[in-house]
Amino acid sequence: MPPTVSIRDLAVAVVATLLLPLTVLALDYFIRAKIQISTWNELIAHSGPDCCVLSLGATGAIFVDPNVSTIAGIKSPLFIILLILFLIFMRVACISKSVPTQQGAPPSLKYGVCSLLAIFFVMIISYGYDMHIKVPHP
Repeated sequence: MPPTVSIRDLAVAVVATLLLPLTVLALDYFIRAKIQISTWNELIAHSGPDCCVLSLGATGAIFVDPNVSTIAGIKSPLFIILLILFLIFMRVACISKSVPTQQGAPPSLKYGVCSLLAIFFVMIISYGYDMHIKVPHP
């Protein structure tokens, strides 16, 4: 029996959960750069907290998805709680590290990107598990 989850399912989930909100955020930055004195690069450099909030918001969407809420065949609220705590920690780190360094960009952007990657990898692992190991039900 073929897998019940396809690459297309994963692509739709990633686009709906991460890429579409990131596109809206980028459009917001573009509009702000045109209206305000800030430049596009300055807005992106300080986008870490926004990325953390976006990833926290995405946790609701990804854990409603049955492919993500059951990882390795185990439905565990502990995993969800740990991921949310990790994302909250990243948000706090973002806010505390929002001062620019000598390299120019504040390190908060790294925490924001790490938060987004955490959500992305949870989706990849969940869908990957379902694509390759799912046992067909009679």
